[in-house]
Amino acid sequence: MGCFSLVISFVIAFNIADLSPELRARIQHTEQAATQVVDLSQPARLRSLFARRNIWAHVVGISLWLVLYITLSLFGQTMLVGALGISTAQASTIMAAFWSLNLITLIITGRLSDRTQLRKPFSLCGTIAAVLVTAYLAVALGQEGVSTGTLMLVGALLGGSLGVAYAPWMANYSEDAEDADPRLQGTAWGLFGFLSKGIAVIGLVTIPRVVEATNWQTWLFISLGCLILFIPAIVLFNGPWRRPARTPVAVALGEAEG
Repeated sequence: MGCFSLVISFVIAFNIADLSPELRARIQHTEQAATQVVDLSQPARLRSLFARRNIWAHVVGISLWLVLYITLSLFGQTMLVGALGISTAQASTIMAAFWSLNLITLIITGRLSDRTQLRKPFSLCGTIAAVLVTAYLAVALGQEGVSTGTLMLVGALLGGSLGVAYAPWMANYSEDAEDADPRLQGTAWGLFGFLSKGIAVIGLVTIPRVVEATNWQTWLFISLGCLILFIPAIVLFNGPWRRPARTPVAVALGEAEG
């Protein structure tokens, strides 16, 4: 996994580039349009962010979604070794498959989501896929004789499905926060950082105690329940479910830009 990360870092280093003049002009135009959303003579107010139902849906929804993600991040190897009795090396291989496909789908889905300007369909499909794979894994934790190959496939599919859901959610959250007040983007992401770190700390304290009192299978079913609750939250996010049809004007502008 370390070698894989090193290769990715070289790819990023040799492909990173400055913005083109055309893209810079488009960003400046977008910033000018953003100033029309709010009254710049008034200070940014946090209540304008939390007065929106969709922001609360994001905050509560991603908090539930992160329960499974934090569990796998902190205790993925420990869970596999303790529940299935496999070796540490085998558990590391399974988690490497999880993180590898997770990283790949994050990049690919992020690009597709930006190209289509769709967020919610990707998040919904990725979450539903993650629910199905997590349910299979939770049942498998109570069985014996599950092959390492099967676990690697399950781990990769789980990592991939979470990646499909996560990248578009980040874009959706950013756009919804910008709709409230573009000046509160930093505040919105600071809130997300606080939530993710807070859930990690709570998980670090809570998960071992729950597992000690029950088992890993029980905790994974709890994480599965939290993941399922993320699905109705997606419905409350802003954004279309379908790619809007391009009007003749939009087509002409796209051809002109090309």
